[in-house]
Amino acid sequence: MRPPIPDGAFVLNSDDRGWIDETGFRFPNSDNYLVGEMLAGLPETAREVRNFVVFDLSRIRSPILSATLRLLNPGSGYGSPDLSERFSVWDVSAPLGDLYFGSVTKFNDLGTGTLFGTQEVLSGVQQSFVDVSLNRSALNVLNSTQGFVALGGTVSSLLLGEPLEYLFGGSDTHNPSDGNTQLILTIIPEASKLTMLFSGLLLLGAAGLRQRWGLFGQIFGVVKC
Repeated sequence: MRPPIPDGAFVLNSDDRGWIDETGFRFPNSDNYLVGEMLAGLPETAREVRNFVVFDLSRIRSPILSATLRLLNPGSGYGSPDLSERFSVWDVSAPLGDLYFGSVTKFNDLGTGTLFGTQEVLSGVQQSFVDVSLNRSALNVLNSTQGFVALGGTVSSLLLGEPLEYLFGGSDTHNPSDGNTQLILTIIPEASKLTMLFSGLLLLGAAGLRQRWGLFGQIFGVVKC
């Protein structure tokens, strides 16, 4: 079941998504956002896989106050002997066009740099959404971006020697804008900005009036009761 969207929130569906494994391999036309460790690549071997999602911020004209990354974990999405896994979101410094083709450098980029947020995912959370509240560092990046932005993802609770620890398995739908990967933003509405500006002008006007009244009283001896 899709969680409710907060009043006044602005929802962006992803424009692209995918995964890259530790050898740099990626299926170029896959929109699967698998993450963790599992059998992957050609030939299939146990490898760590990191994911990414891309959003277009060009329609956002107002300051962003808060942001949540929301990802659907499909019915077969959780694969781990552990009761929970930790999903972490990171900044991505690579040019977005480079993500279409995998490489070890791009794999590393998806799980290093600035941490944007984490969320514990329970084993029973399948066919439901995982919400990650993004931190101040993420908001700074989002507010300074006027076009596309990418977010990288890792399972940061991987155990050495455990070949199957993954989230979001079977998530490909051949439509990265299907609503399964979203960025939910709280922004300052245009009307609120006008109200704030108007209130500020009123305060400035009142301050100026008080100053003029004080000067008038000094000149003409007006006494304030």
